[in-house]
Amino acid sequence: MFPIRTNYAGVTPAVREKTMFNVPSGAFEMQLLNEALSRARMRRPQAGRTTTSTEATRSARTVAMNSRNQTARDLGVL
Repeated sequence: MFPIRTNYAGVTPAVREKTMFNVPSGAFEMQLLNEALSRARMRRPQAGRTTTSTEATRSARTVAMNSRNQTARDLGVL
């Protein structure tokens, strides 16, 4: 009915390895966040209909990058 699973001698189970250096206090997760933000393609805020200024004073990407840098400084990565 169901295949029998056996453990072969000398064979270790597949374990997910962290390819980066292991730094405590969430630096690995911070690096994953950095990679995700660097791949994000956020459009620039569009100008309003009656004015030439943008609808936001700071873009979401600028806010995200500033918070990323601040968090990295707090973790001691930068």
